[in-house]
Amino acid sequence: SVLYNFTVTPFFEEHTEEEKHFLELIPHIEGKFFFMSSSPVESYSKPYYTYALIYYNISSIDGWGEMYTQYDYTKNLEETLVDYFAHPNCVRFIDTLQQYNTTELLTYKFDCTFLVDECHLVEKAHSGDACLLLLP
Repeated sequence: SVLYNFTVTPFFEEHTEEEKHFLELIPHIEGKFFFMSSSPVESYSKPYYTYALIYYNISSIDGWGEMYTQYDYTKNLEETLVDYFAHPNCVRFIDTLQQYNTTELLTYKFDCTFLVDECHLVEKAHSGDACLLLLP
């Protein structure tokens, strides 16, 4: 089985440009953050949470251990995101993130513009199409 895995499993791949942009923003995070995007991205949030914690000791409001959190904790966050993606609502979205003590938001493309222009978040840093926003 080791020989099979060695011949079939791909070696590590280089980061895409999109991933590099997100990774460049992580050192700028100073509080608890959340990663989200209504635009399709090539990667997903959990590896960024792990990277931020291991290399920069930065906490997030989400992660790998949903089975260890209370159901209401994840349910409220998921419902808010589904609602935001279907009908962007700044007040509910920001209120929910603040309930989780979120101070910064790592996001992408449309959400960078929408959240600054419509929800009045402040852009702290950007790299390519990715941005880091401050919550009020």
